[in-house]
Amino acid sequence: MTWEKHVTTHDGIGTIVDVYLNKQDMLIKRIFKEGSITVSGQTHEYTQQQVKDFYHNEVYWLNKLDSKWLPELVKFDDTTQTITQRYYGPCLLDYLHTDLHTRIPNLADQIVEMHEFFKKHNVFKRNNSLSNLSYNNEWDQVIAFDFKWAKERPAGMEMELHSYQHWLNKIDKDLPARLKALI
Repeated sequence: MTWEKHVTTHDGIGTIVDVYLNKQDMLIKRIFKEGSITVSGQTHEYTQQQVKDFYHNEVYWLNKLDSKWLPELVKFDDTTQTITQRYYGPCLLDYLHTDLHTRIPNLADQIVEMHEFFKKHNVFKRNNSLSNLSYNNEWDQVIAFDFKWAKERPAGMEMELHSYQHWLNKIDKDLPARLKALI
């Protein structure tokens, strides 16, 4: 199995985990460790305890929210704090300035439906960036990943609203209002 370190071309993303892709088997491996070099190419400065807490939060929400909205969880390893999931392809940010809306014409509606699901499970994802969304072509389905910042509602509302206004608004200018109506 061949794993390649994933590095992004986008500024300002990738704050904690070390990410590897196995494109042949369509897998993504995310390693939570102190001092790792993230997809941004930068070394993070979170403590070992903070990283451990992020890992456990991620595993908690992946298990609780197991559904069509999240990548298939292949395995996780508490000893190495590694999570392996199905990889569906690049993040939606990669398509923003090319063919995002022709690729997924009902994207805004899918995002609203996804957030209805999150509300039903009493969670604010809080980092709703296009860099944390992908697309399952087989199911014609948007996929959300990266739940290390997620919190049980109502905690974390400020960051949740920020993500609507500054990140999800790139999908559709009316999307933030539609999502705020779900709060």
